[in-house]
Amino acid sequence: MAINIRFKGIIGTLAQIIADRFAGRIAWATDISRVIMYYDATNYGIMARRDVLESFEAGIQDATVTAGQPMVAGTSGRYQTQDAETFRTTIGAAGTSSVVTREMIIQPLPITNAAPGVVTVGPSGSMRSFGFDGVTQVEELFYHVDLQHDYIAGTDIIPHVHWMPSTNAAGDVVWQWDYQWVETGGTFGAPTNAPCAAVAAGGTAWVDKRSEVTISGAGKTYNSRLLLRLFRDPAQAGDTYGADAVLSSVGVHYSANPLQAG
Repeated sequence: MAINIRFKGIIGTLAQIIADRFAGRIAWATDISRVIMYYDATNYGIMARRDVLESFEAGIQDATVTAGQPMVAGTSGRYQTQDAETFRTTIGAAGTSSVVTREMIIQPLPITNAAPGVVTVGPSGSMRSFGFDGVTQVEELFYHVDLQHDYIAGTDIIPHVHWMPSTNAAGDVVWQWDYQWVETGGTFGAPTNAPCAAVAAGGTAWVDKRSEVTISGAGKTYNSRLLLRLFRDPAQAGDTYGADAVLSSVGVHYSANPLQAG
């Protein structure tokens, strides 16, 4: 049954290729093996088949790709992946390059030192999150992150915080990171401090806010890991919001190459 389904799919893909060829969207595939590879690539992850795409006689430029569908002409030069991320790529005989910004959502470790208090989020009465004090207490959470294997060596990463003010008061919030980033076999040294830029609370409670900072990835590869400390210090000069800043989520944006295998 699987063979029959695949065969029928290949025939359908062949028809699409012929239509695309006569419409001037792609170059002619000179043998049936390329048709089979084209079918497999478009149905089982087009970006995982760099060798397949490069086997066509001419490059496929400015195309739009949807998972499980044949390639069709487009003008954006962007590819859409199954998880709705977009990235720019050029495919041709000289090789393929692609870069996509991806996000790692990270969860705090169960470590208690000066942990933030648990507060009720908005008028819900039932939703809870961490509220970081804005009066006297430095409060913190800790995270451990292994870089993903599609991370592009040497590129920067962007840890970011989604948060909400808990009152209608004005003022700015400054989230800070301490981090250690080492390669496998490396030595953990003193942490580096990386404060986010001040973001205004805005005067309205429970509005989603975002704070971020860029960390240099010079000399780093996917074979590395991060120890992170997220904290808020009310004594920091730029932090003028005198109430809890309530955490929504924490993530790390990084540059990825979907064609890269670790």
